[in-house]
Amino acid sequence: MLTILAYPLRAETEETIKTRDDITLSFVVTEPDGPTKSAAILFTGGTGKIKLWKGRGPRGKNFLVRSRNHFAKRGVLTVTVDVPSDRRRKGVVFWRDSDEHRQNIVTLIKWIKIKTQAPLWLIGTSCGSASVAYLAGSLSVDGAVFIATVTEISNARKPTAYDADLRKIKVPSLVFHHQEDTCVVTPADSPPAFAA
Repeated sequence: MLTILAYPLRAETEETIKTRDDITLSFVVTEPDGPTKSAAILFTGGTGKIKLWKGRGPRGKNFLVRSRNHFAKRGVLTVTVDVPSDRRRKGVVFWRDSDEHRQNIVTLIKWIKIKTQAPLWLIGTSCGSASVAYLAGSLSVDGAVFIATVTEISNARKPTAYDADLRKIKVPSLVFHHQEDTCVVTPADSPPAFAA
């Protein structure tokens, strides 16, 4: 018998901040019911788009986007980030290592720190783990989580987490993978080598 745990939706708001010149960054903030134990920025996979500009909330089918209420239920204020206004067409796949991406997240972290002084983690899944790899070693965060990390080069030559300088990451990090993941660029046997 399959049991599905369903949690009621938490209080959510959609926010937009200016990050660079005329560029804005939109994101969904999911509040915990009780005290905030920690905060997390969630980076979805693929193009990074959750399409907030289209209205009706986040449109990502990615499990990390869908899991934001599970985090909130456990006291984690989650910030699910969309692509910036200048990347709506192309997304951030080949842009996760850019200074502009970093500046967007620096500005977002300042916004979060005004809201809470709780420990802040970066959490990325699939291609989103490449963002975490590039950012965790250079930003003021308390930890990093890599889920189904992209470690293999695709036919489209998309960046992998290995393209970042992983030696710069000094914060506690969790590398998590499902043993039955069949994606060719996130092989299930990759976590030990990646963690090393």
